[in-house]
Amino acid sequence: MRMKTAFLASGMLAALAVPTSLPAEQLKTMWNGAGTGGIHVPGAEVTPEQASVSLFGSYFLQDGLVSPADEASRLRYGLGGVVSPFKPGQLDPFRVEFGLALGGSSTTNDLGNPETLDSFGDLALSAKGVYRVNEAFGAGIRARLILPYGVSGESGYGDTAGYAGEALASWRSGDFVVHGAAGFLYDRTINFVDREPTGIERFAWGQTDYNQVTFGLSFNYETELIDYLVEASGEVPVGENAPAFAAAPLRVTPGLRIRPWNALEVHVAADIGLTGESAQGVPAQPNWDALAAVRWLFDFGTRPAIAEADSYAPTTTEAEPEPQTPPASEATPSVEAPAPTTEPTTVIPRGGLQAIVRTPEGDPVSGATIRLQPEGAGSETDASGSVSFESLSPGPVTLEVSAPGRKAARTTTRIEAGETRSLEITLEPMESALELTVRDQSGKPVPDVAVTIDGNAVGRTDNEGRLTVSPVTQGRRDVRVEKDGFEAATVTTTVAEGSRSSIELAMKALPRPGYVEIKVLNEAREPIMATVTFEGHPDLKRTLDPAKGSETLYKLTPGTYKIRVEAVGYEAEEREFRLAEDGDLALRFRLSQ
Repeated sequence: MRMKTAFLASGMLAALAVPTSLPAEQLKTMWNGAGTGGIHVPGAEVTPEQASVSLFGSYFLQDGLVSPADEASRLRYGLGGVVSPFKPGQLDPFRVEFGLALGGSSTTNDLGNPETLDSFGDLALSAKGVYRVNEAFGAGIRARLILPYGVSGESGYGDTAGYAGEALASWRSGDFVVHGAAGFLYDRTINFVDREPTGIERFAWGQTDYNQVTFGLSFNYETELIDYLVEASGEVPVGENAPAFAAAPLRVTPGLRIRPWNALEVHVAADIGLTGESAQGVPAQPNWDALAAVRWLFDFGTRPAIAEADSYAPTTTEAEPEPQTPPASEATPSVEAPAPTTEPTTVIPRGGLQAIVRTPEGDPVSGATIRLQPEGAGSETDASGSVSFESLSPGPVTLEVSAPGRKAARTTTRIEAGETRSLEITLEPMESALELTVRDQSGKPVPDVAVTIDGNAVGRTDNEGRLTVSPVTQGRRDVRVEKDGFEAATVTTTVAEGSRSSIELAMKALPRPGYVEIKVLNEAREPIMATVTFEGHPDLKRTLDPAKGSETLYKLTPGTYKIRVEAVGYEAEEREFRLAEDGDLALRFRLSQ
């Protein structure tokens, strides 16, 4: 039914992500494209409690419609509107729009067998919803319903209807905006009577008898007075009667949006076909389209209005001093002073901004500093985390936000004339960090050291003896390091808010232990039950079992020890020995009765 859906521009509806209207959206979404009979609902963005009305027209030229020498042209016209009925902030961060368009067209077969067909009653409805992820990115969906229409001529047949669903996306960086979309159009052609339509009739009505997968991408650069755009779009026919994939129509559309006045916009564009005509089937895509539209944007409801007193700034001249009356003898003719004049000066409506700063948990951040660029204005948030700016110039503005103990944030939004922009900013808490380095007495790094802070394990050092702990609660913290073979060490440090503190610890290596083996026998070289004690080390006392050979093994720190071995009925024996680091010593005792 609708070989050309102008889907690209319809895909450009994701402009809700930023406070702007896309020229392609205004131009192309007012038509369903070449070879169609329906008019697409205008999709230009309006903000909450705003609406727009558009008057549009286009001229299409198509060569080789039925044969290489055949030519057809079509003039289209119509009226459309779009409205966003919700109040500002009511659905944030969502935006919802509804649209309606009504129009018709006149198609002429200029060569061969001239004939003219007029379509009437073209009606289209749409609904769009967009989620603004942040000030730079938004995504959404749109549903369209293109209702039946009629055609005047000999046969008076060919009612059609279409249903479309599209996914939308938009991304902004400063004055540069990228829009994209993809979707599916279900084509419904009904009520054929008497005969199959001719090629020119199909061109007039936009009948294709197959469905389409649609896609598009647009690039838009905005200035104060004019927006420049270039977009590319296409449709892939699908279904039983659809042409091959290679026949998919492709288009490129350069265009402009001009704003001679705040509420008035003029749109022009040229839609140029890129696909060979012979491969496109019927109806084929036009060689080129000339598109134009005039759009009026207005507010309603409780949106902020410009006070009448602010609309003009009168300039006055100081009054002349009253003339002195001279004495009668010196009277001179009086001359009236010229009356002061005032000339009203038109003031361009300005905008406002209300920002709320919150924590990730949703609590307000009071005392946060917000500075605007390029305005240069700055202010601090109140106890509710709010701050307001008034009388701002329309256009992009960057907010630099900072607060004690929080990471600074930077975001960009756009101020519209006569509107107050609402914005919510989240400040993440600043994270304090502690960098720990552990070395031995010779300066070598000590790996695999267990680290605790205030008794809580936080990790182990790497091969370089380093460990970074983040986040760390501010204040005085006890840091302890432990590892076998080293003396444990503890240090107390103070962690400042949002700081990165460094600590270097030296661990003293303990001497490597040695081993002492003790065995007790009687004079007959038989094991006996004996008791071994170390002077000054009561924990080393042991009783030897004859069944186990009266032997025992000690792992001791290097040093000098005094040992005593005694057994019931035997004379006790004492010895003193020295154990070297990593040493190995065997002591044998033979007790006498």
